[in-house]
Amino acid sequence: MGITIPIICVVFFVGVFGLAKHFSNVEEEKLQIIVEEVFFDIENGDFVEAYVKANTIHYTSDWSSDIEKKWDETREVLIDQIEKAERESKR
Repeated sequence: MGITIPIICVVFFVGVFGLAKHFSNVEEEKLQIIVEEVFFDIENGDFVEAYVKANTIHYTSDWSSDIEKKWDETREVLIDQIEKAERESKR
């Protein structure tokens, strides 16, 4: 009986962390879809829409600061690409 409580605690924490990781993965999949939409908008010359979508790319799960940094960098790179494509379209 003394070992039951530690096992329950371990199972609980593994479940909680597993669920948190799952939600992180789901959020990243949604962010990746936005990235693809931004590329589509850039290709079609819809720079305003691309810019609006790019600015919505924010990782909000608390799973990993490295993942948050990756999405912050992704957003910045996309905005740079939008600005570059817009400049080139005006030439």
